[in-house]
Amino acid sequence: MHIVRHEDLIMTWSTKAGNQGYSARPQDYDRAMEWRLKAAHHNIGVLFTYRHGVPGDYKKAIGWYVKGAKQGYGLAQDAISVQRFKKAANTGNVMAQYSAGILYHRGQGVPVDNTLSTQWLF
Repeated sequence: MHIVRHEDLIMTWSTKAGNQGYSARPQDYDRAMEWRLKAAHHNIGVLFTYRHGVPGDYKKAIGWYVKGAKQGYGLAQDAISVQRFKKAANTGNVMAQYSAGILYHRGQGVPVDNTLSTQWLF
């Protein structure tokens, strides 16, 4: 998998912002990079879940979601919940089916999908 890095673009826009009176302290960059890493873990999980440029692989997806979730990234935590609910729902667990339906209805960890929500809820 190829990941594009845009540090030069980040510095260009940061400089433009600084020239317009917006300031950024080094700790702001550190926080931004920490968040970016957490988001990257989640986003790689999404690639494996939805087969975007890579073969679908739920085990790899969960591994990436777990990395993001351990760092406190909420979307990664939601994604793990969705995967676990779906796995349990597919075994006939009624509470998991209900929970999966609600997650799809609310768009928590997955895109809002009323068709899937209805399938799980009814």
